[in-house]
Parts: sequence; structure tokens; C-alpha cells
Amino acid sequence: MNASRQFTAAITSIHEIAPSWYLAGFSWPQDLAPPQPGQFFTYNPSLLPGAGKSLLRKPLAFAGFEDQCAYTIFQARGEGTKAFAQLEAGEKLDIIAPLGNSFPKCAEADKAFLVGGGIGLGPMLYLASDFSTNHFDFEVVLGFRAMAQVPDFSVCVKTTPIAAALQVIMKAASIATDDGSSGFKGTAIDLLEEKAFRFLSTPDFQGDSKKQLTKNHMHLFGCGPSPMLKALHDIAAQYQVPAHVSTEQWMACGVGACHGCVLPASGGGYVRVCADGPVFSSDAIDWGKCP
Repeated sequence: MNASRQFTAAITSIHEIAPSWYLAGFSWPQDLAPPQPGQFFTYNPSLLPGAGKSLLRKPLAFAGFEDQCAYTIFQARGEGTKAFAQLEAGEKLDIIAPLGNSFPKCAEADKAFLVGGGIGLGPMLYLASDFSTNHFDFEVVLGFRAMAQVPDFSVCVKTTPIAAALQVIMKAASIATDDGSSGFKGTAIDLLEEKAFRFLSTPDFQGDSKKQLTKNHMHLFGCGPSPMLKALHDIAAQYQVPAHVSTEQWMACGVGACHGCVLPASGGGYVRVCADGPVFSSDAIDWGKCP
């Protein structure tokens, strides 16, 4: 885990990439190690115009890092995120980062499926960028409610250095929409299951060695709402493959002190999403007891 600290960042760019969804970049200290896929940061919304006087910091996941700038993708819903969305280049953010752990590295021989839904878009795009740089074999599966929610990074390629790379990943990704208005009709998990079955039906995965080959050569990664992560875990258990998920809970402190973001652990007790995670092996969570 990278050491974290509090610092003042300058907004470098911010663009609406889908209705109420934004890609924002901010400056990163030269002497601070870059964030890794799966990690997050918190910002102080009470210092932003129009954000109210909330005492709680807001957590957001990293969606990329390039040219000494960190990026996040978020939806403007409450006062804090709506105030963030109204910022302009040069305005300031009070940041604590990087926080939490990151996704584990994937062996070069593994076939990785990266599954994102809603809030999980940013971490999956960041992980895909990392896997692409390291030449891992992977596919990205993303789920949205409708075509209107599928982000378009081409709107900001001239002003945001990372946008072109994100757009390339989006074009290569397999898209599922609940209403069938774009790509596969159904959820990201429905589409993943179809792809996983197709992968496991190839000649290399026939015969008695099928399960052992699968354990050694297939890995699932996910980020999104809890029901999606539970379904991802169920698929991993069915195929007996490893799965790592980035979870999201309401956070008060973001550093493990308040225990407000706990999830039930499969071995009993609880884990703190902010301090013990947010990335967990999917079998570390007792999904049957999750809200």
C-alpha cells in the first residue's frame, strides 16, 4: 500500500462524458508515488462553493494516472459531487491520497475478465490500462442501464491527455445495457457468463484437466454495486476461478478509524472497506449477509 497524505491539488480538466457523469483530472505531487488501480482518494466538499457544510470527506476511485495527473470518473448526485462537477481548471481540491489497497497483479498466462457496472467504471478502465501496458490477456465487460449512460471520451481528447487511451479501451470493451439500446441486452454479469462459457469451451479446456487449467489461467476482476459483485463471486465459485472485487460502502473517515464502512467477512467478523480494502478476494466476503 502506498503511503498517503493530505495535499492541495489543482483541477487540470473536467468534462461531462455522459449525462451527470464526469471525467476529472487533478495535479499530483511529484514526490508522492502514483496511485494504483483499485485505490481511492477523499476530498473535502465543504471547501467547494455550493457544497454545503458537510464535515465528511467524499471518497472517489481513481480512473487513471498520466503525466503527473490523477483522474477520476464520478456521477454528480449529491451536493458534494455536484459542486465538484462545477469546478474549472485551476481551482483547488483538498485531497487525501492514495488510500486503500490495489488489485493484485495478473500472471501473463491468465485470461482476465474485467467487469464494471455503474460506479465501477473508473477502476476497471484504470486496471485495463495497466493490463494493456503489461501486455496481459484481458477482456473488459461493462454494464449500463441504457446507451445514453455509455461514456464518450472523444468529447475531451483535445484537452485531457488520458481521454484518447480511455476511448480506445471503451471501443474494445463488450457493452451490456439493461434495455438493449447498445450492445448485449442484459447485465454485465449475463454477458460475462456468456463469454466465460465461450472461453471454457475452447479446445484447451476440454478433458480431465479442465478445472485445473481454469484455476491457473482465468481470473475475474470486478467493481460495481454489491448485487453485481455477489453475482460475480457466484460465477467464480461455479468455475472455481479466483476473483477480486473492489467494493464500495458509505465512508465517514476513509482511514479505518470509524468502522462505518464494514462488510461481513466470510470467516466471521467484519472487514473495513477503506482500510482492509477496498479490493478483496471475492471469497473473503460473506455476500449472503451483505445489505
